[in-house]
Amino acid sequence: MNGIDGTYASPAVRDGFLSALDRRDAVTLSRLARNLTGCANPLPSTTCTQLRIPIGSTYGFAARRVIVRGMEGALEPNAVIASVDESPSLVERLAREAFAAEAAGTPPVA
Repeated sequence: MNGIDGTYASPAVRDGFLSALDRRDAVTLSRLARNLTGCANPLPSTTCTQLRIPIGSTYGFAARRVIVRGMEGALEPNAVIASVDESPSLVERLAREAFAAEAAGTPPVA
């Protein structure tokens, strides 16, 4: 048994993962993370904030990060497990350029 029903983990496995994070229990966290890599259940937003991963991330995302980065990296206070790229998307950049060109009275470049 891997603790996952389809792509969703049981509440007991998810709660154990959260509890292991809170207790900084590397052994339990490692064991549970391996069982959660495919879990599509969303993490609580407070846990996302604690792990510094995007709000709305899944248990699977957090578990894969824990496995890839190692237990120590996930258990350190204020550990950064993942970062969010804050740079504007291509669409946002093109929209800004088009807006600037329109404001300047020049046609936007296609």
